[in-house]
Amino acid sequence: MEFNKTIDQIISEIDSLVDSGLKWGGCWSSRYNHFWKYHRPDNNVFSLASTLFILNQYKNHLSDSQQDTINNIAKKIIPVYAGYQNKDGRNTYNFYPTKPSQHFGNGLLMHRFDHFRLPDDIDDTAMVYLSSAIGPVEVKALKKTLKNHLSVSSSGLVYDTWFGKNMPHEHDVCALCNLMFLIFSSNIPLETEDINTLSFLAENIQHIRTKPYAIARHYGHPALIVYHYARLMAGFKIEVLEKRKKELVEISKNILLAEKNPFFRKITEITLLKLGEPLKIKGFDYDDCEAYTFIGAPLAPYSFFGKLAFKKPFLIFYQSRIHYLAINLEHILLSSNIAGKQTF
Repeated sequence: MEFNKTIDQIISEIDSLVDSGLKWGGCWSSRYNHFWKYHRPDNNVFSLASTLFILNQYKNHLSDSQQDTINNIAKKIIPVYAGYQNKDGRNTYNFYPTKPSQHFGNGLLMHRFDHFRLPDDIDDTAMVYLSSAIGPVEVKALKKTLKNHLSVSSSGLVYDTWFGKNMPHEHDVCALCNLMFLIFSSNIPLETEDINTLSFLAENIQHIRTKPYAIARHYGHPALIVYHYARLMAGFKIEVLEKRKKELVEISKNILLAEKNPFFRKITEITLLKLGEPLKIKGFDYDDCEAYTFIGAPLAPYSFFGKLAFKKPFLIFYQSRIHYLAINLEHILLSSNIAGKQTF
């Protein structure tokens, strides 16, 4: 059956690329800026954890042999996480390896300066926890750390993106969606900062198309932002977000009407399917048109750069073949309705 061949092909390629990454220094991603003709292999944990998280979400809808392959992929990926844990053993994780530090590896300049060394963050920490099946006890311990890194928002004290001491305060809605997915999946009681964070997420739905960088500095594209909202809302019934669901659906439909890039269209189709919107999608093919799934903005911490910090020449874009393939798998399973009646 052509459908199963496609699924097998995707999972097999992910498995092969994970092996290749392990063999060649842990690079499952790349960073680039076309303006400067800059392109480097990249060793971030985000691509690994995001890939495994998606595979685990849909694993139960696949054949036994496909599930076995995913389990083997997990056995290869999870041990790698230890190299990204906080350098002092704290229960948080970094975008780049910490033992020893390998920030902006394979480059010529940025890895030479501590100035560009990133602190641990809520996004990578949440994705590592979610893809490792870490339990409520560990998440409760993480919550204690999170409470030491709150900052003021329009909704009250909300979780900050960074665990570091010297980074400017920042709230990224995609990272917050991932963190709240972790908290809800752990079935631990919500506290004031959780309620504030959910209100903050609801408030910012209105800004998805008009201020994408302002609300999600590390994602920056409306299609990526609605995708993260939909992933959280498909997994859990959250009243304050459900009240804004129609608005999110309309925003997503408008993105789909305007978007030309096949990858971002695909992400938006996944969003609408997760939100329960029927779509007519042709076939189960997957193409090779990749795009970024994450953004670095090195100038953003410095307020005097203003909007210039988010112009394309001053951004670093990240893409990952394994993450892209996992998203293709998600699209195929949802559009075929094999997994469409489930929540995640």
